[in-house]
Amino acid sequence: MENILERMQREFQERLNGDLKKAVIEDFWRNGESLEIWYVPESMTGEQFSKVNAAIQKGDIAGTAALTLIYMARNADGERLFRRANLTELTKMISGLDLLKLSQALEVTGAGVELEEVDDENALTLVSSLTDEALEKN
Repeated sequence: MENILERMQREFQERLNGDLKKAVIEDFWRNGESLEIWYVPESMTGEQFSKVNAAIQKGDIAGTAALTLIYMARNADGERLFRRANLTELTKMISGLDLLKLSQALEVTGAGVELEEVDDENALTLVSSLTDEALEKN
């Protein structure tokens, strides 16, 4: 009988090798063009998930969104778009609203936003809810 750890590892690897999903964020660029980004659902390791959760607990909205992108965002070939070394650039050099739109599109923020609904208003609602949660814990 296969032990539990080996089976969990095998099933996680199968998930990572699964189909890429594509998120389309309408009117993302200033010229009105859409942005397409790919990801594999539920592909964070336990360690990565803990880092994202720690950023949420601290109320670090930009860090949460940036880590989500680092761990989840892929190109059409399944290769990672960002590395951990990009964290500072992602949190300090681009719009926070764009960061939130991207992380929402990857369906991992828990905000329950459908891909077609990712827009400025939903991103602002997420900022508000994450900030409120962080304030309640402090």
